[in-house]
Amino acid sequence: MSLNSSKCPKCEGESKLRPRDFSDQAIATLVAHGDLDKKLVGASICDECYDDLRDVLIEHQRAPVTKPAPSQNPAVAFAKQKKAS
Repeated sequence: MSLNSSKCPKCEGESKLRPRDFSDQAIATLVAHGDLDKKLVGASICDECYDDLRDVLIEHQRAPVTKPAPSQNPAVAFAKQKKAS
């Protein structure tokens, strides 16, 4: 495993960087929630940033999945509109 000491592209701190393997699903979650910039996907990052991203993934996993309210659901709105016609 190659360790390079340079500027971390995520936190911009001087540290030893390593390539990190995240699953495609984890990367998609981090990017979708704005926790990881698309341009950093596949980039080597420092231990602190890696730990932070892992913690964020755990928090996203623990967060309850909410469904949109019926008034926000486009299918319900369409059905109501069609029924009213």
